[in-house]
Amino acid sequence: MIKYENMRVKTIFLALLLLNIGTSNSQTADTVLSEKQYFIKAHTLAANEFNDSLLKQYILLFPKGEYVNKANANIDIIAWQQARHKNTKESYQKYLNDFPTGKAVELAHQKLKLLDAENKPKEK
Repeated sequence: MIKYENMRVKTIFLALLLLNIGTSNSQTADTVLSEKQYFIKAHTLAANEFNDSLLKQYILLFPKGEYVNKANANIDIIAWQQARHKNTKESYQKYLNDFPTGKAVELAHQKLKLLDAENKPKEK
């Protein structure tokens, strides 16, 4: 689970969120995305682009929100997909370091063993 202790970072992300909302004839400057709307936007970006930045912002903005567990699970999945895409010892080790109890820990260990076996010199 991701923990954010710096309130200044939270304030900056909230300000960025408010700047990104924009206004139109049907909206006022006070309009703020609801927690559910923000999570849906973050989840959609994560699913379409394997980008966890809005999920992390969601957690900053709503640390006790209804969707925090789902956001953390999605961040875990994205990290695994990125490690698998790179397919290097370093990427799998980073996944294991960042998510020691993640959903793909066993797979990451298996991939590390396979890469070690592939890189081992063959005996004659």
